[in-house]
Amino acid sequence: MEPADSYNTLCTQDQAALDALVEAGFELDALEDSLRERGQRVMQWMGLLDHLPTEEPSDLLVAKTMAAIENTRHQEQLSQHIDRLAGAGAAVGSGGPMRVHLRELVATAAMFLIGVSLLWPMLASARSTARQVACQSNLANAGLGLTSYAADNLGAMPATAAKLGSPWWLTNQFDDEGNALSNSAHLFVAVHNGYVPVQSLSCAANPDALAKLAPGMRDWPAARTASFSYQNQYASRKPRIDGATTIALLADKNPFFEPGRFHFDLAPNHNSFNHGQGQNVLMTNGQVMWLDNPKLANDDNIFHAGNDGFDNYTGLEGPADIEDSFLVP
Repeated sequence: MEPADSYNTLCTQDQAALDALVEAGFELDALEDSLRERGQRVMQWMGLLDHLPTEEPSDLLVAKTMAAIENTRHQEQLSQHIDRLAGAGAAVGSGGPMRVHLRELVATAAMFLIGVSLLWPMLASARSTARQVACQSNLANAGLGLTSYAADNLGAMPATAAKLGSPWWLTNQFDDEGNALSNSAHLFVAVHNGYVPVQSLSCAANPDALAKLAPGMRDWPAARTASFSYQNQYASRKPRIDGATTIALLADKNPFFEPGRFHFDLAPNHNSFNHGQGQNVLMTNGQVMWLDNPKLANDDNIFHAGNDGFDNYTGLEGPADIEDSFLVP
């Protein structure tokens, strides 16, 4: 008997018996006498497969496997055509003509696809974690810059001269005096004064995040380019970084607001769309934390005025009080 070439290859005699069984439709009596005994053992081995645990393959795996089979058939046909042109049947080394069996290619393709299906969720999770960590790092860097700004400005946070009475969700729109209207445009005060690089105000999970500051830019060019929501500065009594109360200062973008629109269809505890499963949050004490829901320990919802907000918004609302973290575009 010839030894198997590797742990997953049949010896020559077993291979011949299996080939004969396939051609005979697994009718043992149809085999030649010289192959019948070995064919019977092969069928016994194959019978063990009935005792292995099984589960229904996913439609995606079946589709990919069938596509791999079809691709293998085309490759085998091409290989046969090349063999004919080059003189098929030429021996390779001392082992005779080299043959590649379709079932071996199918088995290899299936194993590859199964491996990919098992590894893909882990790879996706690793990428998601990496984006979350990168976002957290950017928030921490932004926190250092904002703290420095507050230290140089009597504890105040960056804010433009925009007047009250204009909706804070109007990204890249300006009043009659040229002041940006959106709340997140206040952050450009810290950017232009060299306290916070614009790259630190981007989330790795936002494919449209602003990566470079254009000359004269005073607001985000579009709502989708802003990665974070900022403490609402349109309040009669603005929160301060040096205050006794610690509230949220900056976080992954508020999911409830678009320019001129409030998402009333979302539940009050909906997470930011940046990461989906939660959000990174920068507190006024400089701490960056991960929240799997938008509520702080004191039940303050960082994305709404008050604990759970209102049924609708006009874009003119401010924080309920000095302890209210109300982060808006």
